[in-house]
Amino acid sequence: MPHSIYQRSLSTAKPDPVRNLHAMTITDSFITIAWDPGYTGGESLDQWFVVDYRRYTNDVPGEWSEVTRVTDGQVKYTVEKLVPGTKYEIRVFSENVIGRNEEGQSVLATTDQGMFYVMAVIVPIMISDSRGIRNR
Repeated sequence: MPHSIYQRSLSTAKPDPVRNLHAMTITDSFITIAWDPGYTGGESLDQWFVVDYRRYTNDVPGEWSEVTRVTDGQVKYTVEKLVPGTKYEIRVFSENVIGRNEEGQSVLATTDQGMFYVMAVIVPIMISDSRGIRNR
């Protein structure tokens, strides 16, 4: 076993960054992401994940908003209440009691346009002339 791996298994540290972050499902109002966790930072350390996102307007990124902390071994999350046809960047950081790994991964995704329904209502117009009333 190489020395660096042996030494790492005996110490505690911040967790490794997540890997393979990707968008699983995209609709007009939510994006579900998934990832693979990295090394926890130590055999007895639990890790959790911080998910945040930002919205793009005219290809200009907005401010980051933290959405949640994902615990209990979960490796996917759904960001909800998004705007249809809008580009978002979602990132995930891993954390443990030692601290946060600042090398989070991010993914860009655009919500679907959504369905917009237009309902036409046909109403007969009543036109009156000197000879009487008739429908059109």
